[in-house]
Amino acid sequence: MDAKHTLTVLNRLAGRRPEQAARRFQIEKALHGRLETLAFTALRVAAETEGPLGRVLAGEIRRGCDLELAVDLMSLCTSADYQFSVPLREVALAATERVQKGFLDVADGEPEDFREASLAMLAHNRGAWLGALGRYGEAMESGREAVERYRRLAALQPESGLPDLAGSLEGLGRYFDLLGRRDEALQVTEEAAGLFRILADREPESMRPDLGRCLLSLSKNLLDLGRRDEALQTAREAQVLFKQIFADNPAAFRPQLARSQNHLGLVLRETGFFEEALAVLEEANDLRRELAALRPDIFLPELANSIETRATVYDETGRSAEAVPINQEAIDLWRRLVRERPDAFSPNLARCLARHSLYLVGIDRREEALKVSRESIDLWRGLAAGQTRDLRPELASALGNLAEVLRTLGQPEEGLELARESVDRFRELTLRFPERFRPDLAGALSIQGSILSDLGQPKDAVDLQKQATAIRRELASHHPRVFTSDLATSLSHLGIALRRLGRTEEALEIADETVELFSRLVSERPGIFEAAVGSSLCQKAVLLSETGQKREAVETARQALTVLRALPEGHRALNVDLAEALNNASALLADSESLSESLQLVEEAVEIFRRMARNRPQAFEPFLAMSLYRLRELQRPEEALQASGEALRSLLPYARRRPSVHHENLAAMARLYRELAGTLGKETVEELLKEVSNLLAGQAS
Repeated sequence: MDAKHTLTVLNRLAGRRPEQAARRFQIEKALHGRLETLAFTALRVAAETEGPLGRVLAGEIRRGCDLELAVDLMSLCTSADYQFSVPLREVALAATERVQKGFLDVADGEPEDFREASLAMLAHNRGAWLGALGRYGEAMESGREAVERYRRLAALQPESGLPDLAGSLEGLGRYFDLLGRRDEALQVTEEAAGLFRILADREPESMRPDLGRCLLSLSKNLLDLGRRDEALQTAREAQVLFKQIFADNPAAFRPQLARSQNHLGLVLRETGFFEEALAVLEEANDLRRELAALRPDIFLPELANSIETRATVYDETGRSAEAVPINQEAIDLWRRLVRERPDAFSPNLARCLARHSLYLVGIDRREEALKVSRESIDLWRGLAAGQTRDLRPELASALGNLAEVLRTLGQPEEGLELARESVDRFRELTLRFPERFRPDLAGALSIQGSILSDLGQPKDAVDLQKQATAIRRELASHHPRVFTSDLATSLSHLGIALRRLGRTEEALEIADETVELFSRLVSERPGIFEAAVGSSLCQKAVLLSETGQKREAVETARQALTVLRALPEGHRALNVDLAEALNNASALLADSESLSESLQLVEEAVEIFRRMARNRPQAFEPFLAMSLYRLRELQRPEEALQASGEALRSLLPYARRRPSVHHENLAAMARLYRELAGTLGKETVEELLKEVSNLLAGQAS
């Protein structure tokens, strides 16, 4: 059995069971003391097969490696075939650091310009490999050293020194960005782009790819600072450039075209051009799938990223059911990468899981969403800040996601503390980077406000929702395509909180604006916001009724049902939103003496709530109890009396845990129970009413 076959078998075995140290020890034993004869074979096997061989080889290089061999290994790692290979990152870093140390030992006798150029190149490469391994703080320090050395060289030799200076500035900007130092990132990347433009004018054939790559970095910096229009313009310029380059040499520049397509899709999504984003991302996804099939060691992370971005756009265009399986593929790929390199890829997995939890909520798989969201939070909190990029925005966002999932599961108490932490973190970030994080702060405030509203604290809820709405109104005035939907959502939440505070007239004004905004969005982007129109019409109908406008309320409720019933089969709003609309319409029609239609609607609501209560009793049994009561009330008063008693008993367990949330339903049910018993001359269950009265009195005090 030759050396390559032996190392391949050992690496594959160790890769399948990475927890077994014995298999890794077998690789170490095979390599120990034999680097001169096995290093190049081991490097190629590491790139071709999944397993720990690359890390073992790096360890052997650090334990003792001839300088000449280290130079050859370093050169091979930076060659076109291997420079992006994930399994060789540790090998490349170990070889570079060995060469760096060896060169320092002998550099004193070398000419100054040669010594400076060599040390600059080694610092730049070391920074690149540290960054690839997620060690961004160390990468930044190496990047700074490279820039300083290349700047001195460029001053002495402008013609030959400018390309290296531009490349080192771009690399330093990337590390600044990953560490959350966005202003510094933009400054150095703009300088790099300026230099690359000069160089591309002089030597277009050789320098245009570097300019395109730097433009992608610049576009990301602009996007991170909230300068969306400039980011989109720059991303389009990069894409046009890479399409031209790709047309001249498809084989060499397919990866770069895929990166430019994926980044453009991301920026299009952030600027509200969802349909174009999806088309561009489909192209990027196809390109990266082809590349990953040929070289998984290089392109699996890029494929995972592309799939994840595509899933996000599907969800944002109302297609959560399609987003879930797409994103699951991304999760599986990130898990595979994390097993080998947790420091580099755990943040990607945590982010992907956080998004996945919201997609699961969108298709009513909330228990799964809770599990996934908790895993995401555990990952974020477990990551060592000194070894990974700036995690504060992602952690703040994940905390808000988990809080919202808990709220939808009927567990707002636990969600409240998480929501507060999310708001606090985004307030801190917004102080430093207002344009970038004000949208996130608004979202966090809205989540906390909704939770407080569910917990029976409408005054505090109104304050938070007003803050969120003010931020989003200003954002929508500057970027309507991006933020109008967020503004409409905030207005909807504000209206709910105002109604619970008893400010019905204000809530009705808010509801009018909400319906108008969502209706405008439907006309501009059909197929996405129809459910929101139906839900906001339903909310408006209730407010019209409470302000004495019964005829308008009935008409609006019927409009809401028409919109919701027209949604495609399987749409998430066909559950909760439709059932609530049916209940509300039934109540309004009963008041207008359309009893047969009212009965038909409430029967439909009961069936929906029965189905949902089987899966999530804590969240939906109270709603089912109210629907059952209304059904019995409309059919026969005797059965209504029995149903109202049963409804009270069903509500009590939830009211004991969260009296503020169920106060309104409990009081209404108790009142109707007494009224029906009086009308029919029946006795009430006084023990039951006494407990209800005590709960209501305790809440009032």
